[in-house]
Formats: sequence, structure tokens, C-alpha cells
Amino acid sequence: MEAINYNILDGLNNDLLEVISKNTIITITDALGRIEYANNNYCKIMECDVSKLVGETHELLKSHLHANKVYKELWKTIKAGHKWQGVLNDISDTGKLFWLDTTIVPIINEEENRIKYVAIYKDVTKYELENTQLLESKIAYSKYMSIYQSIDVGIIVVTDNVGNITEWNKGAEIAFGYSKAEILGHPLSILLSIKYRKGNIKELLAIISKIKESQNTDIIELCCIRKNGSEFPVEFTLNSLSLDNSNFYCASMLDITKCKELGNKLTLKTKVLELFLKRSKQDEDSVSEEFPDLLNNEEVITHEKEIANIEFANRTTNIDKRHTPFESNNPELGIYNYKRKDINLDIISK
Repeated sequence: MEAINYNILDGLNNDLLEVISKNTIITITDALGRIEYANNNYCKIMECDVSKLVGETHELLKSHLHANKVYKELWKTIKAGHKWQGVLNDISDTGKLFWLDTTIVPIINEEENRIKYVAIYKDVTKYELENTQLLESKIAYSKYMSIYQSIDVGIIVVTDNVGNITEWNKGAEIAFGYSKAEILGHPLSILLSIKYRKGNIKELLAIISKIKESQNTDIIELCCIRKNGSEFPVEFTLNSLSLDNSNFYCASMLDITKCKELGNKLTLKTKVLELFLKRSKQDEDSVSEEFPDLLNNEEVITHEKEIANIEFANRTTNIDKRHTPFESNNPELGIYNYKRKDINLDIISK
């Protein structure tokens, strides 16, 4: 306090100087920027003892965290005898980053023809950190939105905590037919089929209740409606997210129209096959009931073998068509014996 009392604040009593020192952050440097005085509040910010500061070059006035342009302007201003004001930041001895709203005033001692610089600071670290985090958050959010809005695979819809749509992606725009300007601010229910809306909303409320209770949620099937009035089925999942102390819900949907169509076709084909098998079984049972000895009749079996032999003979190659058929073994069935060029083949053997 001696330097302040003697050189700058001459005429002020010690009690007033004590109050000023306790409630402000102050340093005094010489013309070369070497610290002559630093009060306890400044030592706390720097996290070091005053004995390590006095006589040393003011680190804050040459911090590597600032561009040379800042320091050139600072020194140019105070050397010209003018006040300089701005925010400077540095790192404490323990590695903590801090910001100080700084006002530097040149004090000229005409008797000694010397100049000193009195710096008064206000700790704005908390404010600057919040601004930095907010800026980083905005940058990250901007990048996220650019990526998110360009995704056209899948349907993503973001709502606020009361269910009003705040964002959606390109895929949602394509699926529902609304532009972003048309849909933002409307409730999510506008996308649900009117016919099934009541039941779908009931399912959504059940999911939201599970989310609030930190329970796992299931994928559900909803019926949605496009701008043109056509309906389509989707698989629907809902998750919660928090941004800037606000709660949102993110709905992910997948159009399953083609899957449903394929499923319906498979179901229909399965029913047709079951009906065919049922009728085949009924026909077989009907023959057995009407002609119980028919399936085991020797003549019928022989007749079936002869028909099979005819089919085989018709497929046999290199038949010598110059030979006429021999006497029919069974003229009624048209069964004959043929001779091949290389071997004799008796088609019907008895």
C-alpha cells in the first residue's frame, strides 16, 4: 500500500485505502511493465505469493493468449498517456484460465519525471467461460444441424417438451410432404392418422411416462398421414435430450410400407398353400373312402407302370424308325416293343 499511498493516492486515509484494496484487484507497474505493487486479490487470481510478482514483468501484459495486435494497441495507448480498457486473460500458476476486465491508467510523477501504470481489474472469468461454452455450443449445434438437416434416410422429428415440432430432417420433409416452414410450431399429432390418432397418442403418452421414469422404451408401430392425406405405417422410437437447460424429444421413424406389403403377400401365399394342401388331402381321403381297394389294386399298379414305360420310351434316343412295331403287348394301351440300332430294348417285360 505504500506505493499507492505515496505516489498516487496521497491524501486518502489508511482506512479508505484498505477498503479499496479489499474490494478491487490492483497492480502498479513501472514504465517497463515491471510490477511494483499487487494487492492480495490479484495474488489470489494468479495463485502465487506477492514476493514472486514484485520486480517481475507483468505476465498479464504479455500473455501468449493474446495476439500481438492487442499488445501493440495497449502499449501505444498508455505510452501516449491515455487510458486503455479491455479484457485480458492468462493462466494462473496452477494452470487455471482466468479473464480480467482491465482498465490501465498512466500516472505521471512530474517531480521525479517518472511514469507508472495503475491497472484495476474486475474478475469476469465466470462470465467469459459461460460465453465461451455458449459459443462452442452454438458452433457444435450449427454443425449438428447442418448434418442433421441434410440426412434424408430415415425420419427424424424434434419437439419441445409439450410436443410442438421444433426441427426435422430432410427425410421427414420427403416422407410427409411438408416444408420446414409449414410444419415448425405444429404439434406432433398433426402427423398421425386421424383414424388411429387417439390410440397412437395414448401409446406416445405411455412412452413419455417411461422416459420420465428413466425406463427403457419399446419400438412401436404408428399410422402416419402425409400432407396429401395418404396414410403409411412407421416404426417409431422416442428419446429425450437436453439443450441449454431445455428439454426436447427426438422421434425417429422408419417407413415400413414395403415391409408391410411384402408381409401381406407372404401371408396371402401361405393361406393359398394351406388351402391347396387341405384340398389335396381332402381329395385323397375322398378317393380312399369311395374306392378303398383302388390304391392297392394290382391292375391299377400295372397300368401306372405301363404309362411310365411309355413316357420313358418316348424320351429314349436313337430309335430305329425303319423297324415297324411288333405285335402289341397291350393294344388297348398302345404299348409296343422297339429295337434300337445298338441293342434290343424290351420296353415292357413280363
